[in-house]
Amino acid sequence: MMQTVSPLQQQLMKIRNLIASVLFPIKFNADQRVSPAALAVSLLVSLLRAAQAAPAPATPPIQGVEWQPLAAQVERVLEAMDYVGSPVSEEIKAWFEKLRFEDDKQRAVQEA
Repeated sequence: MMQTVSPLQQQLMKIRNLIASVLFPIKFNADQRVSPAALAVSLLVSLLRAAQAAPAPATPPIQGVEWQPLAAQVERVLEAMDYVGSPVSEEIKAWFEKLRFEDDKQRAVQEA
């Protein structure tokens, strides 16, 4: 007995085969079934692979930042890192403390 396949099912099978061909070097036949969970995992893995393949370009430094709000935000991040149990190294803390007392605030912004 031959089953008829709707156009929507045909498109879904094409998408499934495309994703599978990216992830696995095997071919799926039209009569094989893949669970929605397996398809979702396959799609997630392919998206993660694509994200790793093309890293985002580096953003240029932002100009015209005021030192006081930036220093306050860095201080909050350092405190939060300590609070959650993942403190930054003493070297980074000493570097930030040195920047806090820098006379040239624009230079401090550029280094931060």
